[in-house]
Amino acid sequence: MKTRILAYKHFGECLWLEHEAWEMGIPLSFGLRILYFSKRGRENVFFEQPEDANYLCTPEGWRVFGGTRLWFAPESEHSLYRPEAQPVSYAWADGRLILTQAEDTALHAVKQMEISPAGDSDSVDITYRITNTGGEPLVGAPWAVSAMRAGGMLTVPFTPESERITAKPERFLSLWNTTSLGDARLTFTKRAAVIRQKPLDAYFKMGFSCAAGTAKYELPDQAFIKTFPAETGVAYPDGGVNLEVYTCRWMLEFETLAATRIYLPGETAEHTERWTILERKETR
Repeated sequence: MKTRILAYKHFGECLWLEHEAWEMGIPLSFGLRILYFSKRGRENVFFEQPEDANYLCTPEGWRVFGGTRLWFAPESEHSLYRPEAQPVSYAWADGRLILTQAEDTALHAVKQMEISPAGDSDSVDITYRITNTGGEPLVGAPWAVSAMRAGGMLTVPFTPESERITAKPERFLSLWNTTSLGDARLTFTKRAAVIRQKPLDAYFKMGFSCAAGTAKYELPDQAFIKTFPAETGVAYPDGGVNLEVYTCRWMLEFETLAATRIYLPGETAEHTERWTILERKETR
């Protein structure tokens, strides 16, 4: 894996990784996030917030920026929308890249991402860690939020394919208060939900108990697939969901969550996704 430092657009210095089949850009002056990911030579699959955008930001200075960021669920319990101005450090360990951000003083935690090549050239493993550096237990779950480029379609399978009729319900949805099941961006098939990113202003956020442990965002040129844990017998945030979708006029957020647990001082929460990036012709 080749690495270099380059200035990328208005995002400042980025650590750039070039693998056999994909490339990745990580901003070093703010974060913690992966800003850029694509097949080699293709367009970024992630949303990139324009420098002069006055949307997807707060009066206090928080900006979505784009890419994939690491948060801690549930959203209502912690101060997430704080300016992310702390620099990111990085180190290599046995071929794995470890990114670290200084302590989040609101959450009393240190966040890390570990990037390591997977078994095939189209994939990469991303491990998210949040270490409790405070004096009290930290209750919640690591939450990987990927802001995807406009114009795509997210397919969320409910369960692994099976014709078996279950004795108990296995498909659970969480709906935010203004989300409509009649929204033009949402359709259901026999085995999946499909959400299309469109330039609409109506608020849409929805959670899924995705027992299949995988979902796919398709753009005209590329497909971005996440594979993630789907544990049983555990409590997930927001009504028991391990995948959430938020979409608006400019982007779609493809979010996965770990199970909710209690982390004592010094303990670390962990969540891993496998990212796979494909040319669209490879997904047909």
